[in-house]
Amino acid sequence: MKQDTKILIIGVLILSCIITIITLFVKCRTDIVTQFQSITHSVLSKQYPATNKSGTIQAHGKILPVNNTINNQSFNANRRLDDIYFELPNELKPRNPTDNIGVIAFMNWHNTPLANFRHSNGTISTTYQYAVNVMVVDLETWTIINQRDFVGRSSNCSDCDSEIPKSEVIQFFRSLFN
Repeated sequence: MKQDTKILIIGVLILSCIITIITLFVKCRTDIVTQFQSITHSVLSKQYPATNKSGTIQAHGKILPVNNTINNQSFNANRRLDDIYFELPNELKPRNPTDNIGVIAFMNWHNTPLANFRHSNGTISTTYQYAVNVMVVDLETWTIINQRDFVGRSSNCSDCDSEIPKSEVIQFFRSLFN
């Protein structure tokens, strides 16, 4: 009986450590998103940026990715820090809203249904192709520097969604600063 009690106590301690780590991770991520809300609501409440006709504007500073998924609303609806922010390398990622943000990347995510399939229990699911339109805007001049579409690679299984094209987007961001 004592051995079972020890195992139970160790299990409870491990579970409590895991819960604490997850809670800290979520709180840290939430704090970062909250920090950037001020810039996504004030600076980014501007209208659609101008087109870069001269081609001379280069990316500078750090890049702030903003989720701008429109969902049939106006250009500046639903703006928030995009999840790809947490995947950015440190040299491109601003630590806070005053950390030399030079460009904004508007991320307009969408998914397209690819196929329906029936599970063995009779339920039907849909697989999706994930894609994003990225529009990079110079913060100072409010001019578009570059714009590109990315589509996730299809997975090898028939009942799986495509990959989200995060690594391709991050490569694109890196190329803007070289």
